[in-house]
Amino acid sequence: IRQLNLAGAAMDSLKAGDFDGLASLEVLNLGHNRLTTLPAGAFDGLASLHRLELQLNGLTALPAGVFDGLASLWRLELDRNRLTELPAGIFDGLASLGLLNLGYNRLTELPAGVFDGLASLFWLDLRSNRLTSLPAGVFDGLPLDTVFLGGNCLTGYFGPRPFTRFFRVYGYDEQDHPSACKPPEAEEPEVRSFWRGWRLHLLTSGEDG
Repeated sequence: IRQLNLAGAAMDSLKAGDFDGLASLEVLNLGHNRLTTLPAGAFDGLASLHRLELQLNGLTALPAGVFDGLASLWRLELDRNRLTELPAGIFDGLASLGLLNLGYNRLTELPAGVFDGLASLFWLDLRSNRLTSLPAGVFDGLPLDTVFLGGNCLTGYFGPRPFTRFFRVYGYDEQDHPSACKPPEAEEPEVRSFWRGWRLHLLTSGEDG
């Protein structure tokens, strides 16, 4: 079996070993269920998995190492859950990961180096969380093309060189933002260019493209 679709199956729990014997599985859809936790070892043995969908559940936390061994994973959907934090190293070993969706959660901060080692990551969605700042160098060394940041309350500035290569950034969104969150008043052109609204920008070394 290469694809397993359990979306909308009213599942409220998983056990370690539930997917034993599915070493050839490439796509696993667990979206739109009632999962609030994942057991350690939930995906052990799924070395061929390319796509894992966990969106639209009620996940509040991720156990450390839950994605260990998923070296072939290319797409990971974790949006529309209730995640408040990410364990340090949660994405370690996912060198093939190209698309990561963490939008519409409750993340208040990102661990330093949380995306380190994601050598294939080109698309990252962090929209509509509760982030107020980003760790220094959080995107350094990543081959990113597109990042979604709208719907957060980012009031901090990320240093004089927030982005070191061309990629698209979707930023502040008047409709999606809480009314209390407004772009910072700043004189630096790099800050003004970042906060021009929900428009496509090409930024490199803090300058408009």
